[in-house]
Amino acid sequence: MEYNERKIIITADDYGVCENVNEGIRLAARLGCISNISAFTNFGNSLEGLKAISAECPGLGIGVHLNLNTGKPVSYAARIPTLVNELGHFYDIGEFILHLPEISADEVYTEIRAQISVLTDSGIKLDHISDHFGVLSFHPPFYELRNRLALECGVPVRSPVTASRKFPAVYKNDGGMKLVRRLARKLAFRSPLMAVQLKKQFNIEEMERKSGELNALGIPHPDLMIDCFYGDPTPANLLRILENLPPGTSEILVHLGNYNRQKEYPPGLCTVYLKNRECELMTITSPYLDEYLSNLKIKKVTYSDIYK
Repeated sequence: MEYNERKIIITADDYGVCENVNEGIRLAARLGCISNISAFTNFGNSLEGLKAISAECPGLGIGVHLNLNTGKPVSYAARIPTLVNELGHFYDIGEFILHLPEISADEVYTEIRAQISVLTDSGIKLDHISDHFGVLSFHPPFYELRNRLALECGVPVRSPVTASRKFPAVYKNDGGMKLVRRLARKLAFRSPLMAVQLKKQFNIEEMERKSGELNALGIPHPDLMIDCFYGDPTPANLLRILENLPPGTSEILVHLGNYNRQKEYPPGLCTVYLKNRECELMTITSPYLDEYLSNLKIKKVTYSDIYK
Protein backbone atom coordinates (compact mmCIF):
# COMPACT_ATOMS: atom_id res chain seq x y z
CA MET A 1 0.00 0.00 0.00
CA GLU A 2 1.31 3.43 -0.90
CA TYR A 3 2.07 5.60 2.12
CA ASN A 4 -0.70 8.11 1.43
CA GLU A 5 -3.32 5.59 0.28
CA ARG A 6 -6.57 5.79 2.23
CA LYS A 7 -8.93 2.84 2.65
CA ILE A 8 -12.26 2.58 4.47
CA ILE A 9 -14.13 -0.43 5.84
CA ILE A 10 -17.82 0.33 6.43
CA THR A 11 -19.16 -2.14 8.98
CA ALA A 12 -22.79 -2.48 10.02
CA ASP A 13 -22.92 -3.68 13.62
CA ASP A 14 -25.71 -5.47 15.52
CA TYR A 15 -27.30 -7.65 12.82
CA GLY A 16 -29.72 -10.03 14.51
CA VAL A 17 -30.84 -7.88 17.43
CA CYS A 18 -34.28 -7.03 15.97
CA GLU A 19 -36.11 -7.03 12.64
CA ASN A 20 -35.91 -3.33 11.81
CA VAL A 21 -32.14 -3.39 12.35
CA ASN A 22 -31.89 -6.51 10.17
CA GLU A 23 -33.99 -4.87 7.44
CA GLY A 24 -31.86 -1.74 7.46
CA ILE A 25 -28.63 -3.73 7.16
CA ARG A 26 -30.14 -5.94 4.46
CA LEU A 27 -31.02 -2.88 2.38
CA ALA A 28 -27.56 -1.35 2.76
CA ALA A 29 -25.95 -4.68 1.80
CA ARG A 30 -28.07 -5.05 -1.34
CA LEU A 31 -27.22 -1.50 -2.38
CA GLY A 32 -23.51 -2.17 -1.89
CA CYS A 33 -23.17 0.62 0.66
CA ILE A 34 -21.42 -1.42 3.36
CA SER A 35 -18.44 -3.72 3.15
CA ASN A 36 -18.99 -5.82 6.27
CA ILE A 37 -21.62 -7.01 8.73
CA SER A 38 -20.83 -7.73 12.38
CA ALA A 39 -23.61 -10.03 13.60
CA PHE A 40 -25.04 -10.95 16.99
CA THR A 41 -25.20 -14.74 16.72
CA ASN A 42 -26.97 -15.22 20.04
CA PHE A 43 -30.19 -14.29 18.17
CA GLY A 44 -30.50 -17.60 16.38
CA ASN A 45 -33.75 -16.83 14.57
CA SER A 46 -31.94 -14.26 12.41
CA LEU A 47 -29.37 -16.72 11.09
CA GLU A 48 -31.32 -17.77 8.00
CA GLY A 49 -31.66 -14.13 6.97
CA LEU A 50 -27.92 -13.66 7.43
CA LYS A 51 -27.21 -16.70 5.25
CA ALA A 52 -29.49 -15.24 2.57
CA ILE A 53 -27.57 -11.95 2.62
CA SER A 54 -24.27 -13.85 2.43
CA ALA A 55 -25.48 -15.75 -0.64
CA GLU A 56 -26.91 -12.65 -2.31
CA CYS A 57 -23.86 -10.46 -1.59
CA PRO A 58 -20.85 -12.83 -1.83
CA GLY A 59 -18.34 -9.97 -1.63
CA LEU A 60 -19.67 -8.88 1.75
CA GLY A 61 -17.60 -9.86 4.78
CA ILE A 62 -19.54 -11.29 7.72
CA GLY A 63 -18.08 -11.43 11.19
CA VAL A 64 -19.29 -11.98 14.74
CA HIS A 65 -20.05 -9.03 17.01
CA LEU A 66 -19.23 -10.78 20.27
CA ASN A 67 -21.97 -9.84 22.68
CA LEU A 68 -22.21 -10.06 26.47
CA ASN A 69 -24.78 -7.31 27.07
CA THR A 70 -27.88 -7.77 24.90
CA GLY A 71 -30.44 -10.58 24.92
CA LYS A 72 -29.73 -14.13 26.06
CA PRO A 73 -26.51 -16.15 25.72
CA VAL A 74 -25.89 -19.03 23.33
CA SER A 75 -24.62 -21.15 26.23
CA TYR A 76 -26.89 -22.56 28.90
CA ALA A 77 -27.19 -20.01 31.69
CA ALA A 78 -26.10 -22.62 34.24
CA ARG A 79 -22.72 -22.86 32.50
CA ILE A 80 -22.07 -19.11 32.69
CA PRO A 81 -23.75 -17.93 35.92
CA THR A 82 -21.56 -14.84 36.38
CA LEU A 83 -22.64 -13.44 33.00
CA VAL A 84 -26.42 -13.54 33.45
CA ASN A 85 -29.13 -12.25 35.76
CA GLU A 86 -31.85 -14.24 37.49
CA LEU A 87 -33.88 -14.36 34.24
CA GLY A 88 -30.98 -15.82 32.27
CA HIS A 89 -30.43 -12.60 30.32
CA PHE A 90 -27.12 -10.87 29.86
CA TYR A 91 -26.52 -7.86 32.10
CA ASP A 92 -26.93 -4.57 30.26
CA ILE A 93 -23.74 -2.52 30.00
CA GLY A 94 -24.34 -0.61 33.24
CA GLU A 95 -25.00 -3.79 35.25
CA PHE A 96 -22.13 -5.56 33.49
CA ILE A 97 -19.65 -2.96 34.68
CA LEU A 98 -20.90 -3.29 38.25
CA HIS A 99 -20.47 -7.08 38.09
CA LEU A 100 -17.10 -6.88 36.31
CA PRO A 101 -15.00 -7.79 39.41
CA GLU A 102 -16.73 -11.16 39.78
CA ILE A 103 -17.26 -12.12 36.11
CA SER A 104 -15.41 -15.33 35.27
CA ALA A 105 -12.96 -15.15 32.36
CA ASP A 106 -13.49 -18.87 31.74
CA GLU A 107 -17.22 -18.28 31.36
CA VAL A 108 -16.58 -15.37 29.01
CA TYR A 109 -14.47 -17.61 26.79
CA THR A 110 -17.09 -20.37 26.87
CA GLU A 111 -19.75 -17.95 25.62
CA ILE A 112 -17.75 -16.09 22.97
CA ARG A 113 -16.43 -19.37 21.56
CA ALA A 114 -20.03 -20.61 21.33
CA GLN A 115 -21.07 -17.43 19.49
CA ILE A 116 -18.32 -17.99 16.91
CA SER A 117 -19.39 -21.61 16.45
CA VAL A 118 -22.97 -20.57 15.68
CA LEU A 119 -21.74 -18.70 12.62
CA THR A 120 -19.15 -21.18 11.40
CA ASP A 121 -21.46 -24.18 11.94
CA SER A 122 -24.04 -22.47 9.70
CA GLY A 123 -21.63 -22.56 6.77
CA ILE A 124 -20.94 -18.81 6.73
CA LYS A 125 -17.25 -17.98 6.49
CA LEU A 126 -16.03 -16.01 9.49
CA ASP A 127 -14.53 -12.75 8.20
CA HIS A 128 -13.57 -10.93 11.41
CA ILE A 129 -14.24 -10.54 15.13
CA SER A 130 -15.51 -7.42 16.90
CA ASP A 131 -17.11 -6.90 20.30
CA HIS A 132 -20.23 -5.07 21.43
CA PHE A 133 -19.50 -1.93 23.50
CA GLY A 134 -15.83 -2.91 23.25
CA VAL A 135 -16.19 -4.92 26.47
CA LEU A 136 -13.63 -7.49 25.29
CA SER A 137 -11.20 -4.71 24.43
CA PHE A 138 -11.19 -2.45 27.49
CA HIS A 139 -10.73 -5.16 30.16
CA PRO A 140 -7.26 -6.72 29.77
CA PRO A 141 -8.19 -10.30 30.83
CA PHE A 142 -11.04 -10.33 28.30
CA TYR A 143 -8.84 -8.70 25.65
CA GLU A 144 -6.45 -11.64 25.93
CA LEU A 145 -9.37 -14.02 25.38
CA ARG A 146 -10.48 -12.15 22.26
CA ASN A 147 -6.95 -12.29 20.86
CA ARG A 148 -6.70 -15.99 21.67
CA LEU A 149 -9.93 -16.59 19.79
CA ALA A 150 -8.73 -14.55 16.80
CA LEU A 151 -5.55 -16.64 16.63
CA GLU A 152 -7.51 -19.88 16.87
CA CYS A 153 -9.85 -18.80 14.07
CA GLY A 154 -7.19 -17.06 11.98
CA VAL A 155 -9.20 -13.86 11.44
CA PRO A 156 -8.69 -10.11 11.87
CA VAL A 157 -10.08 -8.08 14.75
CA ARG A 158 -11.32 -4.52 15.16
CA SER A 159 -8.66 -1.92 15.91
CA PRO A 160 -8.26 -0.92 19.58
CA VAL A 161 -7.30 2.63 18.46
CA THR A 162 -10.29 4.99 18.25
CA ALA A 163 -10.31 8.09 16.09
CA SER A 164 -11.71 10.26 18.90
CA ARG A 165 -8.69 9.50 21.09
CA LYS A 166 -5.98 9.56 18.42
CA PHE A 167 -7.24 12.69 16.63
CA PRO A 168 -9.41 14.48 19.22
CA ALA A 169 -9.22 17.85 17.47
CA VAL A 170 -10.84 16.38 14.34
CA TYR A 171 -12.92 13.43 15.51
CA LYS A 172 -15.01 14.20 18.56
CA ASN A 173 -17.04 11.58 20.42
CA ASP A 174 -18.15 13.41 23.54
CA GLY A 175 -21.05 11.03 24.12
CA GLY A 176 -18.77 8.01 24.15
CA MET A 177 -16.42 9.49 26.72
CA LYS A 178 -19.34 10.61 28.90
CA LEU A 179 -20.48 6.99 28.95
CA VAL A 180 -17.00 5.79 29.92
CA ARG A 181 -16.77 8.30 32.78
CA ARG A 182 -20.27 7.42 34.01
CA LEU A 183 -19.52 3.68 34.00
CA ALA A 184 -16.18 4.22 35.73
CA ARG A 185 -17.90 6.22 38.49
CA LYS A 186 -20.41 3.41 39.01
CA LEU A 187 -17.63 0.85 39.23
CA ALA A 188 -15.61 3.03 41.65
CA PHE A 189 -18.01 2.31 44.51
CA ARG A 190 -17.46 -1.42 44.19
CA SER A 191 -13.86 -1.65 42.98
CA PRO A 192 -11.90 1.65 42.93
CA LEU A 193 -8.76 0.04 41.52
CA MET A 194 -10.64 -1.60 38.66
CA ALA A 195 -12.37 1.72 37.92
CA VAL A 196 -8.96 3.39 37.54
CA GLN A 197 -7.82 0.56 35.27
CA LEU A 198 -10.98 0.93 33.17
CA LYS A 199 -10.38 4.62 32.55
CA LYS A 200 -6.77 3.90 31.67
CA GLN A 201 -7.85 1.64 28.82
CA PHE A 202 -9.22 4.70 27.00
CA ASN A 203 -5.91 6.55 26.99
CA ILE A 204 -4.35 6.71 23.54
CA GLU A 205 -1.08 5.32 24.89
CA GLU A 206 -2.85 2.17 26.06
CA MET A 207 -4.71 1.84 22.76
CA GLU A 208 -1.46 2.12 20.82
CA ARG A 209 0.14 -0.46 23.10
CA LYS A 210 -2.67 -2.90 22.35
CA SER A 211 -2.29 -2.24 18.63
CA GLY A 212 1.40 -3.09 18.94
CA GLU A 213 0.47 -6.27 20.80
CA LEU A 214 -1.78 -7.33 17.92
CA ASN A 215 1.08 -6.72 15.50
CA ALA A 216 3.42 -8.80 17.63
CA LEU A 217 0.89 -11.65 17.70
CA GLY A 218 0.37 -11.45 13.94
CA ILE A 219 -3.35 -10.60 14.24
CA PRO A 220 -4.44 -8.38 11.32
CA HIS A 221 -6.51 -5.31 12.14
CA PRO A 222 -7.44 -1.93 10.65
CA ASP A 223 -5.28 1.01 11.70
CA LEU A 224 -8.13 3.04 13.15
CA MET A 225 -11.71 2.68 14.37
CA ILE A 226 -13.94 5.64 13.48
CA ASP A 227 -16.27 5.96 16.47
CA CYS A 228 -17.79 9.41 15.92
CA PHE A 229 -20.52 8.73 13.33
CA TYR A 230 -22.60 7.18 16.12
CA GLY A 231 -24.69 9.94 17.68
CA ASP A 232 -24.25 12.34 14.76
CA PRO A 233 -25.44 10.42 11.69
CA THR A 234 -25.64 13.39 9.34
CA PRO A 235 -24.24 13.72 5.82
CA ALA A 236 -22.19 16.69 7.01
CA ASN A 237 -20.53 14.61 9.74
CA LEU A 238 -19.86 11.71 7.38
CA LEU A 239 -18.28 14.03 4.84
CA ARG A 240 -16.11 15.61 7.57
CA ILE A 241 -15.01 12.14 8.66
CA LEU A 242 -14.07 11.15 5.12
CA GLU A 243 -12.32 14.41 4.28
CA ASN A 244 -10.07 14.02 7.33
CA LEU A 245 -9.44 10.30 6.97
CA PRO A 246 -5.76 9.56 7.66
CA PRO A 247 -3.58 7.32 5.46
CA GLY A 248 -4.01 3.60 6.07
CA THR A 249 -7.08 1.45 6.63
CA SER A 250 -9.83 2.89 8.83
CA GLU A 251 -13.10 1.25 9.85
CA ILE A 252 -16.25 3.30 10.34
CA LEU A 253 -18.93 1.72 12.51
CA VAL A 254 -22.54 2.20 11.41
CA HIS A 255 -25.71 1.26 13.27
CA LEU A 256 -28.54 0.90 10.80
CA GLY A 257 -32.28 0.32 11.02
CA ASN A 258 -35.46 1.22 9.17
CA TYR A 259 -38.73 2.81 10.26
CA ASN A 260 -40.50 -0.42 11.25
CA ARG A 261 -41.00 -1.09 14.95
CA GLN A 262 -41.85 -4.19 16.95
CA LYS A 263 -43.77 -4.48 20.20
CA GLU A 264 -40.89 -5.71 22.30
CA TYR A 265 -37.13 -5.47 22.06
CA PRO A 266 -34.47 -7.62 23.71
CA PRO A 267 -33.12 -6.44 27.05
CA GLY A 268 -29.96 -4.41 26.70
CA LEU A 269 -30.82 -2.80 23.35
CA CYS A 270 -30.77 1.01 23.37
CA THR A 271 -34.22 1.71 21.92
CA VAL A 272 -33.64 5.48 22.26
CA TYR A 273 -31.24 5.18 19.32
CA LEU A 274 -33.73 3.56 16.93
CA LYS A 275 -34.57 6.90 15.27
CA ASN A 276 -30.88 7.63 14.76
CA ARG A 277 -30.52 4.22 13.12
CA GLU A 278 -32.95 5.42 10.46
CA CYS A 279 -30.82 8.54 9.97
CA GLU A 280 -27.66 6.46 9.68
CA LEU A 281 -29.34 4.30 7.05
CA MET A 282 -30.44 7.33 5.01
CA THR A 283 -26.93 8.81 5.14
CA ILE A 284 -25.05 5.60 4.34
CA THR A 285 -27.35 4.66 1.44
CA SER A 286 -26.99 8.05 -0.23
CA PRO A 287 -26.35 7.60 -3.98
CA TYR A 288 -23.56 10.15 -3.63
CA LEU A 289 -21.47 8.17 -1.15
CA ASP A 290 -19.47 6.29 -3.79
CA GLU A 291 -18.95 9.55 -5.67
CA TYR A 292 -17.59 11.20 -2.52
CA LEU A 293 -15.24 8.29 -1.92
CA SER A 294 -14.01 8.44 -5.50
CA ASN A 295 -13.46 12.20 -5.43
CA LEU A 296 -11.58 11.92 -2.14
CA LYS A 297 -9.54 8.99 -3.53
CA ILE A 298 -10.69 6.68 -0.74
CA LYS A 299 -11.02 2.99 -1.55
CA LYS A 300 -13.81 1.00 0.11
CA VAL A 301 -12.47 -2.39 1.24
CA THR A 302 -13.39 -5.34 3.46
CA TYR A 303 -11.58 -7.01 6.34
CA SER A 304 -10.32 -9.67 3.98
CA ASP A 305 -8.40 -7.00 2.07
CA ILE A 306 -6.21 -6.43 5.13
CA TYR A 307 -4.45 -9.67 4.24
CA LYS A 308 -3.61 -8.49 0.71
